[in-house]
Amino acid sequence: MQTYLLSLLGGSLAVALIGILAPNGASKHIKLISSLFLVCVLVAPLPKAIGSVRSWIDDLNQDVGSETDSSDYTAQMEEAVQSASKTYFAQSLTQMLEQRFSITPGEVRCSIQWAEGDDGMQPLKITLILSGSAIWKNPADMEEFVTGLLGCECVTAIE
Repeated sequence: MQTYLLSLLGGSLAVALIGILAPNGASKHIKLISSLFLVCVLVAPLPKAIGSVRSWIDDLNQDVGSETDSSDYTAQMEEAVQSASKTYFAQSLTQMLEQRFSITPGEVRCSIQWAEGDDGMQPLKITLILSGSAIWKNPADMEEFVTGLLGCECVTAIE
């Protein structure tokens, strides 16, 4: 910007100096040429400015038109929600088993295999992993409870 202002100032001084030094008879032509010269100096940065505006508009259109990015974000969001739902489901089932069968917290874990169903993700097989004093509980009762509750296969493993 500073270069542009200096060239505009220099051009104006040159035109003024030529206007002073020119003979009176040629002043009409000198004024025309001087005016055209100053207009050229004034509009010199316009092509670069127009190019910058075009580039800015192209970038804006590219950002707005990138639907693949938004679909990627949507897919990531859905995956995160499913993962959180599965974790919450496993924690809730674990707490229910701890309360129902008087198991000390942390002595039973649920490993769940999921299947894609008509209504979304559904548990296909649940493995109850028992440790500590929970290994002395009746696993058949726990398996029957889970199968009756969720309608899927349930097996027990001891850790």
